[in-house]
Amino acid sequence: MRSVLKSTLAALLLTGALSAMVATSASAREFTIEGKPIAPGQQVPFSSENGTAEIHFNGVEITCSTVKDTGDLLAKGESEATIELTNCHLISPANCTAHEPIVVHKAGESLTLGRLVTYEGKPADRLPVKNFELEFSNSGGTCSISGNWGVYGTIQGWVANGETEATEHSLTVGSLSGSTLTLGGGPLGLNLTSKIALSGLYSGEKWSTSTPEFMVNEKAIAAGTTVPFESKNVSGKTMLLEGTELHVECKTTKGSGMFKAGGESSFTAEYSSCTVSEPAHCQIAEPIKLNSNNQLGLFEGAPADTFYPNNFPTEQRLTTLEFSNNGGTCYLGEEVHLDGILQAAVESTTTKTTEHTLAVKASGGEEIEMGGTPVALKLKETVKLSGAYAGSEWDVS
Repeated sequence: MRSVLKSTLAALLLTGALSAMVATSASAREFTIEGKPIAPGQQVPFSSENGTAEIHFNGVEITCSTVKDTGDLLAKGESEATIELTNCHLISPANCTAHEPIVVHKAGESLTLGRLVTYEGKPADRLPVKNFELEFSNSGGTCSISGNWGVYGTIQGWVANGETEATEHSLTVGSLSGSTLTLGGGPLGLNLTSKIALSGLYSGEKWSTSTPEFMVNEKAIAAGTTVPFESKNVSGKTMLLEGTELHVECKTTKGSGMFKAGGESSFTAEYSSCTVSEPAHCQIAEPIKLNSNNQLGLFEGAPADTFYPNNFPTEQRLTTLEFSNNGGTCYLGEEVHLDGILQAAVESTTTKTTEHTLAVKASGGEEIEMGGTPVALKLKETVKLSGAYAGSEWDVS
């Protein structure tokens, strides 16, 4: 029998790093839609048709009164974007016309992925340029810059109030926002402002760029560093799976994993000492195993950790429950597959301590189905750092 686990719970693990950590000046972020991180494979369209732009290099001055920015927001802070500048006026040099539209990343061509970062303590969107050309021709005389000019480097803009959920955010690109553009071997300046809103099926929904980080001693995990952790049950009952004519309890948890930069982590858990009180005549094979790759985000304004199957979205199976007969016939059959994503929450996430309690409750946003029937999953266990980080205090911020 096949079941589908479509989960939107509320947040799980947290942790940080110690000796090999750096400040968040280069830390990864992600887009969240209505408090939920974008899942791998999901595309969230956005658009902006208002804004202004200025381009200047080696005596050339161009102003554009219309900025059209369209594309898709993706998982883990990545994005695809095409920027078009129109209604442009060439201030200097004389006798020149700038061809329109001025396009960064032509639609339909292979796009370089942008990525959210933290730049000087602020959320910023970094986009390596591709297919960015300026073309000039004669206008009433000889144009000294006539021809095509390729622009290279990176466009980076600050996302105003990015950590606040809103339907619209301003993107500001300028000399102080971290852009590194060149043309003809010299620097090119791009000043741009636009307001980004979601479009299509997501039109009107709130979005943000906030991403909690695993922290140890108030420092974020450095890129390339992994911090081991372990989990155990905090009471006599650690996992409860229940629904209509379904009640499975497990008393023991053995979990471990790695926390990484940018709020990423991996998690492996085994649940044992399990009993099945419903349906009758069923027993479950132990241990029940859970393997996932995780990403911190926000759920209803609080830090949340989303669990994705290791090969998501190609594979959606989180785990398989194996049942057998016990004193009669177990109508569930031999296997029940749990597919989808899982999101869980941690208590006292902002408190710096060596151990945090993981509490997944039915009221935490859970939407699990098993064979089309709603099921509630409850967990309660503690998480602490291990290995070289054993005994370290950690939190999420």
